Amino acid sequence: MKVAHLILTQLLVATLEIKGSAIVSLPIKFKGSVIGALRLYHKKVWDLSERDITFLQCLSDQVGLAMTYTRLSNALQIVKEAVSGIHTVWL
Repeated sequence: MKVAHLILTQLLVATLEIKGSAIVSLPIKFKGSVIGALRLYHKKVWDLSERDITFLQCLSDQVGLAMTYTRLSNALQIVKEAVSGIHTVWL
């Protein structure tokens, strides 16, 4: 088993059978830090191929980017509104 695949498998909680359903859980990361978790539910247990794992990890990485940039955008908007308020006082 390849080291990268072994590490990925350790991060990925493979399909768990709970009353006939399955859960796949992946870490949502940004710059190496875990910032959340992505959980996918399905009514039946299925075998994950290496291609499935790669796709799901890519999906969770994209979610991490979207979450981080949304937070940054919101923070920037708050700063912009605060500076706009100060600027009108100086005029």
